[in-house]
Amino acid sequence: MSAADPFDRLERLVHRGVSSRPDWLLIWRDEAHHLLFLARRAAADDDADTLDELAAEAEAMADAMERRLALEGL
Repeated sequence: MSAADPFDRLERLVHRGVSSRPDWLLIWRDEAHHLLFLARRAAADDDADTLDELAAEAEAMADAMERRLALEGL
């Protein structure tokens, strides 16, 4: 996966270290893990349409998470 890959970006956010772990972050990480699981399954099944949909979701999820982390100083 390239650095511009939305799945790679999402995975890097999932594994980003933070000083505190609020409940919303734990919930978000679970949702991100699920999306990444679905993407791996779609890639294994060579399902390009689903992968494209999941890539758009990953991008939106990463954008929202970066904004929230910045807003809360995490």
